Amino acid sequence: MNDYYLNKASLPRSVKSQTQLRESLASWGTDRLLHVVDACQQTDDSFRSEFARIHNRYANMTFMITQSVPDEKLAYAAETLLVWLQEDFQTAKTGAQKEAAGICSAELFELLKLYS
Repeated sequence: MNDYYLNKASLPRSVKSQTQLRESLASWGTDRLLHVVDACQQTDDSFRSEFARIHNRYANMTFMITQSVPDEKLAYAAETLLVWLQEDFQTAKTGAQKEAAGICSAELFELLKLYS
């Protein structure tokens, strides 16, 4: 993640309007990540297909955290997810991997700032 993605990141209103981290993460997974998956699913473009597949994986990781991690460890788990996304950004081998990891890590960073 870098300044380019931080300036590009925009969280859905549903994410920002939640009062609990767990609900914000769940809304981000549904209203942003899965929305991208749906938007990119019916395409023959290999970039968009890979971009959607990565967003789907990030959504699944987010839902796993929101559904299985206890409240007292939720912030730590979300911060760990952020570290994983940043590592994906640094080790990306394709443009779709770099773009997905960049924008998703920037959005998750902005989401976590709401609760710090």
